[in-house]
Amino acid sequence: MIKKLDIEKQAFDDQIKTRIAHGHIPDLRNVIRCEYFENNIWRDPYLVKLCYGEQFNMIKNSICNQLSKEISILEVGTGPGFMALELARNGFDVTGIDISEENIKIAKKFSFNDQSISERSLLEYVCIDFFEMKGKYDVLLFRGSLHHLENNNRTINQILNLLNTNGLLILLEPDINRITDTNSNFALIIKTLLSFINKYHKRIEIPFSFASFDSLLNEITLNSKHQLNDGTNEQSVMDNELDFYDIYSILLKKFYQIEKKDMYAFWPKIVGGIRCEKREEEYELADFIKSFDEFLCHKKIASPYFTYFVGKKI
Repeated sequence: MIKKLDIEKQAFDDQIKTRIAHGHIPDLRNVIRCEYFENNIWRDPYLVKLCYGEQFNMIKNSICNQLSKEISILEVGTGPGFMALELARNGFDVTGIDISEENIKIAKKFSFNDQSISERSLLEYVCIDFFEMKGKYDVLLFRGSLHHLENNNRTINQILNLLNTNGLLILLEPDINRITDTNSNFALIIKTLLSFINKYHKRIEIPFSFASFDSLLNEITLNSKHQLNDGTNEQSVMDNELDFYDIYSILLKKFYQIEKKDMYAFWPKIVGGIRCEKREEEYELADFIKSFDEFLCHKKIASPYFTYFVGKKI
């Protein structure tokens, strides 16, 4: 009988192999435009900086504000290792782990070919299950990986086991239960208007009936949740196993909350699909949509479904 974990591994092995074969470069400093992606942040370096560059700065600032001297970081679910690599370039000792052998292989390749290899701090990648990991670290980083783990209490206990005294837990995690109809409505309006003026990667027929609106809204909502029409997970079998707010109350019993920011209502699912004759126009539209998203979340009109959390071990 095939285990869920084996299916999960295979899904991410296949994903990264396909992406690399089509020119994907998972490196924040050396990423290039990759037309293979139809609607993905990794399609253009500007979008990568807009999203993952911002995330990196948040993570770096949180660590530097709370810890000093030599700092060891464990990134759980490192994928192809681009965030771990950038953290090592900035003076942190980093270990990146993942269950996907192909992702670890790619991470090691880009780490070995890094031009700053002689200047950066310690960096290693290990293909291992999180629950089999041992050692002690100053920071545990989950960036879109915690929601692939099944057992709340087992996960929290392992986090506590791996963290040093006063260590930091940093999470960047989605919660699909907070993706609302309002979010999808705004996304539908933006995508349809972009399509109408031929600035989107695909044609969206303007809906005129309630049934057409419902169909498009359902499609957008499922896409945001990485789900298929039958409710199964599109990306991997263990996607959406856990939502941030499922464990938030538990976290507050084990960690002092240092930071918490809810963000992203829809913009990361749109900007990769923008198409303009001039790239500068694509970037201006991406900036506007991101800013509009942030404004709607600030005004509590749209519902942010991503959470940035920093906690210090009690």
